[in-house]
Parts: sequence; structure tokens; C-alpha cells
Amino acid sequence: MRVLKVQMKECLNQIEFKVCFAFWCLISFGGIVISCMKYYDCNYLNIRSAADSFLLVSPNASAVAQIFTLTFPLIAAVMCAGTRRNGEKSGGGLFSMTRMSRKQYVFGNALVTVLLTGASILFTLLVNQLLCLVVFPVEGYSNRFGVAEYLAPLNYDSNALLDFLQVQNPYLYNLIYMMLISVLGAGIGFVCYAVQLQKIFQRYRTLYISIGIFLLFIGLSVMGQILDMPLLSFLSYVEVGHYVRISDYILFVILIYGAGTILTIRGAYQYEYF
Repeated sequence: MRVLKVQMKECLNQIEFKVCFAFWCLISFGGIVISCMKYYDCNYLNIRSAADSFLLVSPNASAVAQIFTLTFPLIAAVMCAGTRRNGEKSGGGLFSMTRMSRKQYVFGNALVTVLLTGASILFTLLVNQLLCLVVFPVEGYSNRFGVAEYLAPLNYDSNALLDFLQVQNPYLYNLIYMMLISVLGAGIGFVCYAVQLQKIFQRYRTLYISIGIFLLFIGLSVMGQILDMPLLSFLSYVEVGHYVRISDYILFVILIYGAGTILTIRGAYQYEYF
């Protein structure tokens, strides 16, 4: 446990982590600011609830939300993936390496990548929702559909992911979406970390590998659009309202974590401390 804490501390001290975390915080606060500007000096009856002002569902902050979704795989890949390599170059990884086996060291860094990437995404989205609760009313007189409150259930779409929740409990709907996105982002970071362990990629910089992972997920999204298979696209799970099922999400995440695990195991056998 002590070694794991040291590995987490090394990751938190990385410039990549600080820049990516700051970017996500900026996105989170930016969505609030834009919504506040929209509602400034506005009639109270036209102000939406804190649930409908959340970054991922608010029409007012759609531009900021698009920046978040489009850069999501890139930031998730960059955030923690370079921790092991940077720690080894600076000598900081020596403490961990001398207190555990090679496999434990490799998988320990993988665990840190998954935990911190997922926690960072969840934290920034939670902060956005909590700030919405501070600024906007818990129950609004308007909603994201632009119709009377009693007509909102009529906008329920059984084909959209978890759409029944946005009618029954919009706050629970937002929270579950945050968790789904966090798990997905952690998986992307895990894959990027695992790819670095392969000998063929060891000569490439972490940023180049992260960009490659980003392009891979963009390519899957384009392929999903062409083949009319939205389950292949990360956008189907980061943006709300897409026509996918929870089973599609589970399969997509299993494939990502499965690939990351296989590559990490393979990389652990090939691993050599720099």
C-alpha cells in the first residue's frame, strides 16, 4: 500500500497530469460561466434546474460540452499514461521497483493510471453538478426540452441510453453518466499505458502514443458512423441521448479493459527497467 501511494504521488506530480486536470477543471467551470451568462437578468420562470444545467445535458453549454467530448480520449490517454516512463527517467521509480517484483511494479502503475484517470474525470464532472446546485434551482420551471414540466415525460425515448432515468430522476441520471464516462476514460488511459510497454513502441514518446490512441478511437467513431454501428463510437457513451444500450457500453468497456490487460501482461514479461 505504501508503494502504491508513492506511485500515485509520482503521477500527481507529473506535468501531464496537472495540465490535463487543469483543462478538465476549466471545462467544468466554463460550462457554469456560460450558463450563468445565459440566465443573467433572466425571468426566474425561464431558468432551468441544476440537473438540466449540468454540462453534459445543458443546451446553453453545448459548445463547451462538445470540446469535452471531442478531446475526451486524448486527455484521458495523456493524463497518467507517462507516469512510469517519466518516473524511470527521473529515478523516482527506483523506490517502487526495489520493493516489488517486475510484474507488481508494472501492474501497480497500471492500477494508478486507471484509478487517477477515472477519479479525475468523475471529480471534475461532480464539481460541475455541485456548482449547478449552488447556482441554479433544484427544481426549475423550464427544462432541456423547452416544454412545460408536466410534458417532459413525453420526451422519453426508449432507444436512448438510460433515457428513462432523466424523466424519473435527472440527478441520478447525471450521476450514472458521470460514472460511465469515468470508467470509459480510465480504460482509455489504461490502454495507452499498456501500449507503451510493448517493445515496438518504447522508442516513441508518450505524447505520440497518446495521439495514436486518440486517432484510433476517432477512427472507430467514424467506422461506427459509416457502418451504422454506434456501439463502436466513444461519442455514443460520452454524449447523452445516443441510441445505444447499456449492454453495448458494457461490451465496449470490456473490450477496452481486456485489450489493456492483455497488453499489460505481455509488456510485463518484456519489461526492462531503463
